[in-house]
Amino acid sequence: MALFNRTVNKAAISPQPTKAAAAGGANYYTNGVNNGGAQMIGQYYSYIEGPARNRAMSVPTISRARDLMASVVACMQLKMYNEIWNGDEMEKVPLAPRTWLRRIDPTLPNNHILAWTFDDLFFFGRAFWYVTSRTADGFPASFTRLPAAMIQTLDQSGPVWFAPSKQIVFQGGELNPDDVIQFLSPIQGIVYMSEQAVATALKLEAARYRNSSSAIPAGVLRQTGGEPLSAQELADLAAAF
Repeated sequence: MALFNRTVNKAAISPQPTKAAAAGGANYYTNGVNNGGAQMIGQYYSYIEGPARNRAMSVPTISRARDLMASVVACMQLKMYNEIWNGDEMEKVPLAPRTWLRRIDPTLPNNHILAWTFDDLFFFGRAFWYVTSRTADGFPASFTRLPAAMIQTLDQSGPVWFAPSKQIVFQGGELNPDDVIQFLSPIQGIVYMSEQAVATALKLEAARYRNSSSAIPAGVLRQTGGEPLSAQELADLAAAF
């Protein structure tokens, strides 16, 4: 993402943030296209993760795999560095960090937003951050996560995402793509590629639950010939069945 690649030479903390809507140059969104989707950001009562994702999470193996990987990603520390040639090899040179590296979303700790960003990549193959403010030099200063299940891209239907979208819709309103950071996974999302496997696992679990709670026996032993069996013989036969 070009937003994160510009070299920073100052050692001081980033300048005072400004609102995202006031930053950036002219584009086709600022020239007459409604940015109505931005008005719905932060209306958490309407946020959802999607029924397909929730069904997949009800499969214990998927839930456990997601939680293990999300816990690792959420604990990663973010740093900035540049690479220079030292005469023998490329060397990583630390840079003064932007303020958002320590707090991506001012209202949440980083481990929360990073874990749920991974969740979107895991299930949907892409994730979205919205730039809520920018510094004086035009770089993002803070972000908020947009649930991937609530995003529509009019120029890409999926499930393979070929490039960042230029037509993003959130809760029925369009978003300026210049204010949306798009993370595209090289792996297709589970909700698209494992739909039948998830449905089969849920049906098997439902059948197991029905059988475990049913008073009707799964099978009946009945003697159809020969000498009558004693009570002990019948008990032994039933135990071995």
